[in-house]
Amino acid sequence: MSLETAGGHTRDHPVTVNGHTNTVAAEEISFEELLALAFTPVPASLGWVFTVTYRGGPAGQPEGSLAPGSTVKVRDWMAFHVTKSHSSAG
Repeated sequence: MSLETAGGHTRDHPVTVNGHTNTVAAEEISFEELLALAFTPVPASLGWVFTVTYRGGPAGQPEGSLAPGSTVKVRDWMAFHVTKSHSSAG
C-alpha cells in the first residue's frame, strides 16, 4: 500500500532501522519487512528469535513492539530497533 500525494506520486517516509536511515514507500511496514531492512540476509536457521520495537509512531501508538505478522503505520523519522538472539533448546 503506497501513499500517494494529490499529484498521484508515491510519498516516501524516511525511517531509521538500527540507526541507519532507510526510505519506506508505504503506509504501513511489517515485522518481516523490518527484519529484511535490519539484516541482509535475514538469518533463516532454526533457533533465532527476533524483537522489533519502535518509537515516534502514529498517535495512539507512539511506541511499541511488533510481533511476527503484524504491521504499524509509518510516520516520517520513526525509529525501529531490530534485534536477534539465538535460543538453544534444552
